[in-house]
Amino acid sequence: MKKILFLLFFPLMVNAQSITDNFSDGNFTADPIWTGSTSDFTINTNFQLQLNSSLAGTSYLSTPSAGTSIDNMEWQFFIQLSFSPSINNLSRVYLSSDNTNLTGSLNGYYLKFGENGSLDAVELYRQSGTISTLVCRGSDGLIANAFTIRVKVKRNNLGLWNVFADPNGGYNFISQASGTDNTYNTSGFFGVHCQYTVSNITKFYFDDFYSGPFIIDNTAPLVQSVKVLSTTELEVIFSEGVSATEAENTFNYSADNGLGNPLSAVRNNLNPALVNLTFATSFADGINNLLTVSNIKDFAGNTLISSDHNFYHYTVKQYDIVLNELMVDPSPVIGLPDYEYIELYNTTSLPINVKNWTFSHGTTNRTLPEVIIAPFGYLLLCAPAALAELQQFGNVVAVTSLSSSALTNSGTSISLKDGTGATIHAIQYDDTWYMDNIKKEGGWSLEQIDPENPCGGKGNWKASVNGMGGTPGSKNSIYGINPDIVAPKVISTCVITGNSIEIIFSEPVQGAALTSLSSYIIDNGIGVPSGVTLQGTLVSSIVLTLSSTLLPEVIYTLAINSGINDCAGNTMAGQNIKFAIHQAKPFDVVINELMIKADPVVGLPDQEYLELYNRTDFPVNLNGWTITIGNTTKSFPCISIMPNDYLIVCNSTAVDVFSTFGSTTGIASLGTLANTGGTVTIKNQTGEIISTVSYLDSWYKNNNKSGGGWSLEQIDPLNPCGGINNWKASNDLSGGTPGKINSTYSLNPDNKTPQLIRVSIIDSITIRLYFNEPLSAQTIGNVLSYSIDNDMGNPLMAIGIEPEFNSVILKLPSSIKSEIIYTVTLTQDIRDCVGNQINVSESSARFAIAESCVGNDIIINEILFNPKDMGVDFVEIFNRSNKIINLKEIRLSTAEATTGELSSIKDIDTVGYILFPGDFLVLSTNPVIVQEHYETDNEKAFLKMASLPSFTNLEGRVVLSKKDNTIVDRFDYTEKMHFPLLNNLKGVSLERIDPERPSSDNSNWHSAAESVGFATPGYLNSQFKRIVPAEDPIGIEPKIFSPDNDGFNDVVNISYKLDNPGYVGSITIFDAQGRIVRYLMKSELLGTEGIISWDGINEGREKASIGIYIIYFEIFDLSGNVKKYKKTCVLGAKL
Repeated sequence: MKKILFLLFFPLMVNAQSITDNFSDGNFTADPIWTGSTSDFTINTNFQLQLNSSLAGTSYLSTPSAGTSIDNMEWQFFIQLSFSPSINNLSRVYLSSDNTNLTGSLNGYYLKFGENGSLDAVELYRQSGTISTLVCRGSDGLIANAFTIRVKVKRNNLGLWNVFADPNGGYNFISQASGTDNTYNTSGFFGVHCQYTVSNITKFYFDDFYSGPFIIDNTAPLVQSVKVLSTTELEVIFSEGVSATEAENTFNYSADNGLGNPLSAVRNNLNPALVNLTFATSFADGINNLLTVSNIKDFAGNTLISSDHNFYHYTVKQYDIVLNELMVDPSPVIGLPDYEYIELYNTTSLPINVKNWTFSHGTTNRTLPEVIIAPFGYLLLCAPAALAELQQFGNVVAVTSLSSSALTNSGTSISLKDGTGATIHAIQYDDTWYMDNIKKEGGWSLEQIDPENPCGGKGNWKASVNGMGGTPGSKNSIYGINPDIVAPKVISTCVITGNSIEIIFSEPVQGAALTSLSSYIIDNGIGVPSGVTLQGTLVSSIVLTLSSTLLPEVIYTLAINSGINDCAGNTMAGQNIKFAIHQAKPFDVVINELMIKADPVVGLPDQEYLELYNRTDFPVNLNGWTITIGNTTKSFPCISIMPNDYLIVCNSTAVDVFSTFGSTTGIASLGTLANTGGTVTIKNQTGEIISTVSYLDSWYKNNNKSGGGWSLEQIDPLNPCGGINNWKASNDLSGGTPGKINSTYSLNPDNKTPQLIRVSIIDSITIRLYFNEPLSAQTIGNVLSYSIDNDMGNPLMAIGIEPEFNSVILKLPSSIKSEIIYTVTLTQDIRDCVGNQINVSESSARFAIAESCVGNDIIINEILFNPKDMGVDFVEIFNRSNKIINLKEIRLSTAEATTGELSSIKDIDTVGYILFPGDFLVLSTNPVIVQEHYETDNEKAFLKMASLPSFTNLEGRVVLSKKDNTIVDRFDYTEKMHFPLLNNLKGVSLERIDPERPSSDNSNWHSAAESVGFATPGYLNSQFKRIVPAEDPIGIEPKIFSPDNDGFNDVVNISYKLDNPGYVGSITIFDAQGRIVRYLMKSELLGTEGIISWDGINEGREKASIGIYIIYFEIFDLSGNVKKYKKTCVLGAKL
C-alpha cells in the first residue's frame, strides 16, 4: 500500500528533474545509483533501505542530484529508527550536498534525527565545511523514543524552509518548523547518514525518497470514515489534511433526525485529516443517522464534493456478541488448518465494533483491535501465526500476543468484555462438553447449539458434526433451538466469617433482585444484610455482609425472595436455606458409599462417585475441607451437607449426571478409586481427619459384583471404623444408592474392645505399637497411657499415625538394651473410634532386639494356595528356634521350577515384626477375610502384606529367604499332596505334621482336618504330631489310625533310629493277605533317624480298607549289610 500511495503523487509533478526511489526493484545500485558504505546497507523484505552493519560506526549512502537548483524544491521520505535516538545513535538525511561523501567536510543542508535527553525533535541544519548551524527546529519530544514518521520539506526561491511531518508515517503532514537560510541554492548530492553503536547496527530504515519540484495537489479531499465516539460525538476522517478554516466551520456539517449542525467542530492538531464534531442532542440508540459534509478544503484549496455518510450509536448489551465456536485442540487435523480459533457471533441486526474489547482465557487478557462484526455475522479470533490460513473463512483478526495454544484442552474460563470492562459473554468449558470421547481428543471444534441461550453451558455446546471438523465463520453444524427453561436455585451457603456468608447458585444469575438487600432475610436476630457483593465474571455466587454476628452452634434459616433471574429470564422461586457455624468433629461426616468401578454399567452413570453422610443435627459446610484419594488431595468447594443428609462427590465432569440423584459437588481432577483397594480420607479446614476408609475389593463379598457396576455401601454409619465387617456390595437393582439411604443399611454396632497386636522396633529409642482397629485420635496421645517394664517407664512422646490411627509411635526415655525382653502395657483410657475402651489387663505386647536368623529357624508351617470364593491365600510361618527374630530381614517368594531362582520376592515387613520363639504368624493380604473363613483364637498372629507371591492351585514353591537370598526354608507343594478323598480342595490348607521334620518330606504334609474347617491359621496345626524316634530301630505311632481327615490320628508315623549313617531304605505296605498296598518309599538315602508318614492311601489313590497292615522296612548299606523289619498297624474308621 505504501508504494501505491507514494506513486499517486508523481503524475502531478511539474518538473522531471527529480530523484525518486522506493526500492521496489530490490536494489540501490541502479535507477538511481547510490554509492558510499554500500556493504553496510541492504534492501529488506519490505523493500526498505535498511542499515545492516556488523560493527559500530558511521555509514552513508548518496546519489547525485546533478547540480540542481534547490529553489522551489520539495523533499519527502520515510524514516524509522526502532530505538530511542541519542547523540551516539542518530541519523542525518542530506537534502543537498556538494560532496558525495557525507561523512566529511561539505556544504549543504541536512535534517537531523537524534539528540541527548527526552526532547528530541526534527531539526534542519546548514553545514559549511565541518560546521553545522541550526536553521529551524520542530516539536520537542516528537522523536524522543523509537519512531516511524514521514517527512516533507519545502524551500522557495527566497530561502524559506518549511518542515512537515506525519508522526504516524502517513501523508497527513503537520507543520513542524520553518526558517530562512539562502546560503546555498544548488545541490550535487542527496543521501542518508547513520551513526550507531553495536546494539543498533540494523535498526535504521528508510523508504519513499523524493527530491524534486513542488508536488502539485489537484485532488479534492474525501470523507474516509465517520465514527461514533459517544452519544454526542463523531470523528470524521478525511483522505488528507484539511484546512482548519473550513474544517472547523460547523455549518459544513449537518445530521438528520433533528440533530442539525454540531455545536463544535475541532480539527486535530496532530492529524489535520481528523475532525471531531460535538452535537447538542444525543444520538438515539440503535437509530441510523445521515451526516452531510460539504465545503471542506485541503491545504491546496481543493474543495470536497458534498457527500452523505451513515452513522449510528448503539450501546452494546450483554450477549449481543457471543462466544459461538471454539477450536480448542486442532490436532490431529480433520480438515481445518492446524490452528486454534475462537468464533464470535453478532446476535443483533446492527454492526458492532469490538475495538479495545478484551478477550480473556484463564487469567490472560488480550485487547482486540478495531474490527466490525456485521449484523448476524461472525468474527474469528486467532494467534498472528494462524491469520494467513484462517483468512479463507471470512472475517478474521489476529489478536496481538495471543498464544497459538491459548485454549486449554481440558477446559478453562474464557470471556469477552467491552471497552468499559463490562462482561458481554463468558463461559467455562471443559472437555466433557464434546459429548464424544473420540472427538475430544482433537481436530473437532466445540460449537454452541443455540446462540440465544448464551448461558446454557454444557447443555448448549457439543462437538461439531461438520466433516471438516468445525464451521469457522459460518452457521454451526449443530445449530438448533435450545432454550433454557429451568429457573436457577440456591445449591449451597458457606459461612465465610461471623459477618458474611456466600450463596452459591445453580447457574449464573442476574437482575435487580440479586443486589436488592430486601431479597434476603436471616432469622434468629440477624435480619436483612447490609451489603451484597457479586462474585466473578459469571455471577453464580454472591456474598452477603451481615448486620449482626453469627453465633456458633446455632442453626439459621436464610429466606431468599423470588425475583432473581438467570440470563434467559427464568425467575428463581423463593427458597429457605439452613446453615450454621458448626465445628465438625471426627465422624460427624462419614464416607458412606464408594462406586469404585462403574463399568460395566448396571443402572447408574458410568462414573465413579463417593457419598458422604452427615450424622449430626447441624448443617455441615465443607468449605476448606480436603479429600485425599490415594496420593491425590483436592479441596472441597463451598458446599453444605444438611443434617442427616447425603452429598455425592464426583469429578466435576460428572456433576450433571449425578445431580438428579441428590445434592452433588464436583471436584476437578478428583483422584481415581483404585479397583483392588485404596484409601480415601476427609479432613476439615484445620487438617483434622473427619473420616477415612481403607477399602479392598474383598469388601464386596460377592465375586459377581466386584467386577464392576456395583457400589460398596457402609452398613451402619454409626460404626465408621468397622472396615470389612461394616461394608459390602450394594443390593440396589441400579447398582448403588447415591444420595439416599444405603440398600445394605442395618444396625451393626462395634461392641469389641480394641487390642494391642504387636510392637516393632524403629530405632534404639523408638517403638511402634499396632492395634487391631482404628483408635480415637483424641485418646492415644497421652504418654501416661503406656508403660514399659525393665525400668523404662512411660514414653516421652506418643504420636498416632494417620489416617486410620491404628498404630502409635512411642519415643522412649532410654535406649533398648539387647538380651532383654520388654513388655509395653496400656494403662489408661485408650478407646476405638466408637468409644470402646481397651481392656488394659489384656493389652500388652513384648519387644526385644532380634538375633540373626539361619536356615530352618523359621519354617513354613501351613499354606492355603487354593482359597474359597472371595477368599485369599495365606502362608503360616513358625519360629521353631529359641531366637527372637525380626521379620524385616526375611522375604517371602516363589522359585523357578528348573533353576530354583527366586522370583516374585516380597518383603514380609518393612518396619519390623518381632517373632518370638514358638510364635505362629499368618501372612495374608487380607487377614480379616482369613479370620472370617476360619476359626482362630489368636487375632494377633496375623500380618497384612501388600501382596503375596502368586501361588498356583496345581503346584508351586514357597520360599523364605534372607535379603542376601540365603534360603531359610523352602516347600515345594502340589495339590496331589492333599488327602485324595476330599471332593473339593477349595479352601483346604496343607499343614505341616511335625516342625522337626524337613519341609521336603512330602509325607510330613497333610490336608487340614475337616473338624477345624480345613485350616488352622495362627495356631497349632490340626495334623500336628510330634514323634520321638523309638529306642528300637523301628517304631510305629499310633498303632491304630483313622485316615478320615478329622484331625485325630489321620496318619501313621514310622520312625527309625539307626546305629550308623549311609543306609538306603525302602518301605512297603502289605495288607493282611500279603498283597502290596503302597510303595511308601523306594531306595531313599536315610539319616541316622527320621520319620515317614502313611496317610492310609493305596497306590490307586484310594483309601485303604479297614484292617491290619504290615509295614515292611528294608535297609542296606554299601558294605552289603541288609536289615529287614516288619511292624503292624491297624487302619480303623468311625462306626
